Amino acid sequence: MAKTTSFTLSVTAAVALVVATPAITPNGGSFSGSVSVTMQTATPGASIYYTTDGTTPTQSSSLYNGPVTLTNTATVDAQGFMSGYSPSGVASASFTNADPTYYVAKIGSDSNTCVQARSQSTPKLTINGGVACLASGDTLIIKAGTYNDIISSLSLAIPSGSSWSAPTTIKANPGDTVIINPKGSSFCCAVYLGSGESFIVFDGLIWDGNGASTPGAVTFKDGANYIRVQNSEFKNFADSGASSVGTGFELLNNKSHNNGTNCPEGAG
Repeated sequence: MAKTTSFTLSVTAAVALVVATPAITPNGGSFSGSVSVTMQTATPGASIYYTTDGTTPTQSSSLYNGPVTLTNTATVDAQGFMSGYSPSGVASASFTNADPTYYVAKIGSDSNTCVQARSQSTPKLTINGGVACLASGDTLIIKAGTYNDIISSLSLAIPSGSSWSAPTTIKANPGDTVIINPKGSSFCCAVYLGSGESFIVFDGLIWDGNGASTPGAVTFKDGANYIRVQNSEFKNFADSGASSVGTGFELLNNKSHNNGTNCPEGAG
């Protein structure tokens, strides 16, 4: 009789090792000013790479080394990587700056969207292009250069702030020389407010009337109240550098020289 032996062979498929999907904290939402974002994965030794423009991370993206501070609206995507492991899933969190800052620079383009203009790398080209992005309480930062804009509430109103604690602000980038030399229009003034704007701050700007087509620099009419101009300069205008009819108009730490004495549009 032939002898037989029977046995059972069990084969267990190898289980693929996968990095745990990172956790992003906080997991999105609105913020004011800035927000600190942290990322972590439950897989010890894994590295996290992230992006802030909504693209899928790769190992060529930014390596997470500690809390990331966001000051502008952004979408954070994070993915974990580790040798011998498959990459993790992609974690995503969207953050919105509730009181955003917009940028204007000579390298910019007015075809950039307002969301893009919240980044210094994709600013608007003109001051009016930046003003068109503003909502109440927002800030417009203007980088160094000479701009020919005429800002008039008759064509483009600046949104009012809600108080001196939350004004709408248009200012020069700290340390930059920003010159506004209005050309191309025979309008009365480089800045003309009169449609109910209030709690607006202009800071660190130089209005230069040399060769400008407007006789005056800054005029605030009835209906424009609580306007502050500070750390600025008015010069070389045929009419007055600054004039106002209204309540709460403030001039703080400014220079005014080589201007005329007439008040544009009858302001005084």
